[in-house]
Parts: sequence; C-alpha cells; structure tokens
Amino acid sequence: MFNIGGAEVLVIALIALVVVGPEQLPSVLRKVGKYASQFRSMSNGLRQEFMAGMDQMDPTKWDRGSGKPDEPILPKGYADRVAAEDPDNPFQPKPVSAKMADPTPQEAAAEASAKADKASAAAKDLQAARKDAEADSLPDETTEPLSDEVSSDSDETE
Repeated sequence: MFNIGGAEVLVIALIALVVVGPEQLPSVLRKVGKYASQFRSMSNGLRQEFMAGMDQMDPTKWDRGSGKPDEPILPKGYADRVAAEDPDNPFQPKPVSAKMADPTPQEAAAEASAKADKASAAAKDLQAARKDAEADSLPDETTEPLSDEVSSDSDETE
C-alpha cells in the first residue's frame, strides 16, 4: 500500500524512539497498530460496498424476472368504478368531440377544395383592385398639364 521497505521502517522506528522515548514507545506502537487495524477494516468495508454496487450495475448479473410486464398501479376503487360505469368516475375516458375528431378523406378533400376556391376568388379580387388602381393613376388626356397652369399664373402676376 505505502511501499515501505525494511530500511524505511527502521528509520521510522529510530525517529519514533527519539521523539517518544523508550518508556512510552510500546504504548504508542499499540495505539498506532490499533488505528492501522481500524483503518484497514474500514477500507475493506468500503471496498466491499463499492464492489457490491458495481455488481448491481453489471447487466449480466441483473435478475430478468419472469418476462411478464408489471401490474399497473391503480387507485383504490378503480376497478369497481369502471365496472359500475360510474358517470362521476374521473378515470373514465371522455368521448372525443366532433371538432377534435379527424376528418374522413371525403371531408378533408371537400375542405381543401373550398379553401382553394376561396383563395382563387381572393386572387381575382386582388387583380381587379390592381387594375382599378392603375386606371386611376393614369393621367386623363382632357386635363391640361399642371406645369402649364403654374407658368400661366406666374405670367399674370408680373
């Protein structure tokens, strides 16, 4: 674990002898041994728990069961209310309204045709409005140009 050889242990023992003293050295070594034993047992327990957790994560060791789906969790009294067809049953499926239901193919085709007719009518109205606007913006040939009127007014004032 710490890769301590014989020479290192001898150096540590000599330093401990000098620091602690020969009278207290046996009691200190007992305490150090006791703490090392506790540390070793705790690390072994931690390692075993870790390995047990890793075994649970291994899919090859999972319990596959019988292969049947689990029973659904239902509220208390659900089966009785469904069997009695209780109108106040909050678990009873509600009928779908006509607006929410999908249209039949014939209804969808008729709706698409109506939308296309409405769009073509709107396009024709837009073209007619553009033609009217162009006709209104063209100058009439019967009216005199605006520049001549301005010049004649300026001649009269002089």
